[in-house]
Amino acid sequence: MNEPKRPFPHAEMTQRVNNTKHRMQASGVDLLLVSCPANIFYLSGYDACSYYTHQMLIVSLTEDQPILVVRNIDELGARLTVYMKPENVLYYGDEFVGSESSHPMEFIASLIRSRKLSAKIVAVEMDNYYYSARCHQVLTAQLPNSRFKDADRLVNWVRGVKSPVEIEYMMQAGKISTQAMHDAVNEIAPGVRQSQVAAKIYYREIYGDDDHSGEYMCKPPLLPAGRLSATPHLTWVDAPHRQGDLTSIELGACRHRYHAPLARAVHLGTPPTRLKDTANILIEGLTAVVESVRPGMTCGEVEGVWRRVINSHGLLKECRIGYPVGIGYPPTWGELTYSLRPSDRTVLEPNMTFHCIPGIWTDEWGLMISESLRVTESGAQCLCQFPRELIVK
Repeated sequence: MNEPKRPFPHAEMTQRVNNTKHRMQASGVDLLLVSCPANIFYLSGYDACSYYTHQMLIVSLTEDQPILVVRNIDELGARLTVYMKPENVLYYGDEFVGSESSHPMEFIASLIRSRKLSAKIVAVEMDNYYYSARCHQVLTAQLPNSRFKDADRLVNWVRGVKSPVEIEYMMQAGKISTQAMHDAVNEIAPGVRQSQVAAKIYYREIYGDDDHSGEYMCKPPLLPAGRLSATPHLTWVDAPHRQGDLTSIELGACRHRYHAPLARAVHLGTPPTRLKDTANILIEGLTAVVESVRPGMTCGEVEGVWRRVINSHGLLKECRIGYPVGIGYPPTWGELTYSLRPSDRTVLEPNMTFHCIPGIWTDEWGLMISESLRVTESGAQCLCQFPRELIVK
């Protein structure tokens, strides 16, 4: 029986772990417990919809390879996808699942003790969506001789600069995102149900293009229309599109868990003057960002390019205009490290990737026009290729 092809070479996976260990050492961490599905995938290759039960990747400075702990029924799926040797995939029994008397962290703590991996400093992902308060309570009780500290998105920062293979997957995702946006824009018309547009997006993002298949996305496409367009995170409702309505579209196709987000806005009929003028200013600011990005710039300097443009037109925007993007599992494709905001001094490096989405919202409507960008040696490369405009139909 042929095993599935793994998306990354063994050497790259080994380098990722070594880079993480270097960061652990610099942070004074002896043992790192990784619960974020994106970080588990990044360091091990494990990719399954099993994150609704507890799982953990154990990275020790004294072990060559990480140890992955999953639920018993997920052991085979793990062994078929990870790059580590089979004995580094372990599982806990069903008695730990949905139990009031037992918890998977008890098994993991026991494993750490039996493997003599107990460490003075143990780092856990305190602000991760999948590391619960009970997880922390059980682990700290079971490992009383260890001092726990926040991993502070340790692996997330390692993920910041992408390899050539990662960039290739993001470019592939960008092509699918581009086609999905074309499909969505073509489908929007007066009387067409909003769910019908969402279905077109889902079809394209999963079907892919002529060259590559898509995968399930980490979140649904956002399609607020009409009055709801004034909000950034609502999606389709049980209603048709109407003449005179504005629809914001934010989507992001996925290849090997790497996403390429894209946002555009569609207006049915002649747009109001204020909306059209605001769209022109937003596009001018976004274009200025795309044309100005260079390695060595700080995130604050990038945001400053945008802010100077919109301020010259009398517009203000207080929230950030972008964030790093890459591997995505529900609920986010963001890497949760730097932000494009005035106070962020993170320095851009070649092959960093981020989603610049300088949305503007009023009480009546909202505009989202974005680009996913790769920092190159000399500038910025758009991962998607779609006209940067307010689309009028």
